[in-house]
Amino acid sequence: MLTASGMEASKTLISLLDPSVPQAVRLGATRTILEFGIKLRDSAELSERIAALEAQLAATKPGSAEA
Repeated sequence: MLTASGMEASKTLISLLDPSVPQAVRLGATRTILEFGIKLRDSAELSERIAALEAQLAATKPGSAEA
């Protein structure tokens, strides 16, 4: 349910950036969007690095094609 509602929550945060919304609310929405964007980028980067390390480890195991 949380995953399914993620898109709607994102749209809500983005709608709070509208100039008609009070400045304090826009600031909070901006901070939240930036914080989650950074976390998402970090998570994706770590996933890529782990996958590369796992591939490297698999290639060095005895009986692998490259070992």
